[in-house]
Amino acid sequence: RDLHRMGGLRKIAPRVFWPFVAAALVITAVPPLATFVSRESLLSRVFEAGMVDLNASGGLYFLLWGLGLSSSGLVALSVSRLVCYVFFGEVRGDGETARDSVELPPSLVVPPAILAAAAIVLGVAIGFSDRWFGGGRLLVVDELSRPAVGGISSGVEWGLAALTAMMVLAGIGVAARFYYFDRSFIRAEGLTRRFPFTRSVLLREFWLDPVYEVAVNRGISWLAKGLRRMDRRWLDGAVNGVRHATIGLSWLSGIFDHRI
Repeated sequence: RDLHRMGGLRKIAPRVFWPFVAAALVITAVPPLATFVSRESLLSRVFEAGMVDLNASGGLYFLLWGLGLSSSGLVALSVSRLVCYVFFGEVRGDGETARDSVELPPSLVVPPAILAAAAIVLGVAIGFSDRWFGGGRLLVVDELSRPAVGGISSGVEWGLAALTAMMVLAGIGVAARFYYFDRSFIRAEGLTRRFPFTRSVLLREFWLDPVYEVAVNRGISWLAKGLRRMDRRWLDGAVNGVRHATIGLSWLSGIFDHRI
């Protein structure tokens, strides 16, 4: 589907809108969902490893923490932009997408709705009981946290959690400013005109697709063809040559045995 042909689907397809928003909240890791708890716990352990200079690589851990914190805001921005762009504003297409959304059968709507509700309700319950009320640490970062216990206080840890939450909310706020409160996308279009090179890079996804095409797809194809030629000319040639030599020597041996 072309996102540029969507918009305004909240009113047209509410059965799709609410499960989609629930999934967006989980992916965005809005506090206090379990996804936020797991992300915050991992980031705090990485920050703690930097504080205690774990394996004499404290600077690297701080760098990883900064990248993780920044990505929290970027994920919130991109997912929130998707929600605003598709479900709010006016329909920018011919209504085909809207009609398809309205005609979704219950079998495609009810299971996502149940999963969305479970993701939020159980996420809050598990996140709170396991992370803050239970005093435990998530198993995924247990190996990292074990050598770094005592590196940061509970106050610092709560501060890091608040910082992560602010990054998430900031990403949502930026997306709302550009794509919800500005339904005509004037601010967004102004940025594209102001930073054309950045827009070009982002639209082309940092040129990863052509690099992947040349380095991986064509590279593997070239390597496979080379190996095929080597197999046919060298390996098969060597085997066939040994076979011909064996047959020829056998023929000469037979002549020598029968005649001489």
